[in-house]
Amino acid sequence: MAFRTIEISKPSELHIKKSLLSIEDPVNLENEVLIPLEDIATITCIGNNIRFSSMALNQITANGIMLKC
Repeated sequence: MAFRTIEISKPSELHIKKSLLSIEDPVNLENEVLIPLEDIATITCIGNNIRFSSMALNQITANGIMLKC
């Protein structure tokens, strides 16, 4: 059951890695957060330069996650 709301407020890149949402800092690639897709209810994006891979957008839609940008 989805219960997390993710807020992204700085430049980031979102990818999918083994059914996990990967949120990476494009400047410092060592800063990465992995979150299981089934735990996410909503993703809120605030600000500029937030990039989604096409696989991430596909999996966000397939899992019924609400995306607010």
